[in-house]
Amino acid sequence: MKKLLALLLLFGIVGCATNDAGERVSMFAEEYSHEIPTGEGFTTGNYVKEYKDLTLPWKAEAMNPITGFKLHVAAAERNSFKNYKVENKALRYCKIISGSSCVLSRFKDKVYFEDEYAYYAKKIKKDNERIAEEKYQKQLILTALVDRCSNFGWDTEDNIASCVKQEAYRDLQIQEQEYKMQILEQRLASASYVKEKPFFLEALDILIDEAEKKENRQLRMDIMRLKADTRSMRSQQQTQAALKALYRGN
Repeated sequence: MKKLLALLLLFGIVGCATNDAGERVSMFAEEYSHEIPTGEGFTTGNYVKEYKDLTLPWKAEAMNPITGFKLHVAAAERNSFKNYKVENKALRYCKIISGSSCVLSRFKDKVYFEDEYAYYAKKIKKDNERIAEEKYQKQLILTALVDRCSNFGWDTEDNIASCVKQEAYRDLQIQEQEYKMQILEQRLASASYVKEKPFFLEALDILIDEAEKKENRQLRMDIMRLKADTRSMRSQQQTQAALKALYRGN
């Protein structure tokens, strides 16, 4: 009996729940918009055509961003297991029925994407923001390295370009090692999420590659432009501080 009670508590299925109208319903209660293939799904569910008509408190909608196909699911209780939470059910069933991966378009009362057009508009905006941020990071790194090499006493574009390559390579080695240590610490802590490799590591690689290519004039042109920019020592210190913050933050 104790084992049975423990299992019931583990699965979170003891007692009853209430719907949005305050009515008592089974904790097994589910609502859905589409029939699910045998072996995949709803055993005690009710068909509800529109998302707005779902009555159970835990609800989610998934959408295929290619076709615009949508599927919604609602449940009386929040399941303890990740694969059985309504948002993950919606994503899984949407993929099964539509034939390709889906995205979460709604969760409870929050709307992420009204339709596939809204999804791509948001994706394009995020991509543009990412590109702008990566461009800023690369410019920040180059500015800081040119400042550093100028403070070392180098004054010609060729000398500074060689110094930038050397300092970028040194920074890359240090930051790669720190990144590997972070990944190792996450694994030792059994963390399920692994931080994505930061862009500044790629930016350092690009700078090294550009410095290697003597025929590539872009790096030397950038260095000439930065040298012509009459920044104060305080602004150079701010640039180096920003670079350190970038490395630490990633």
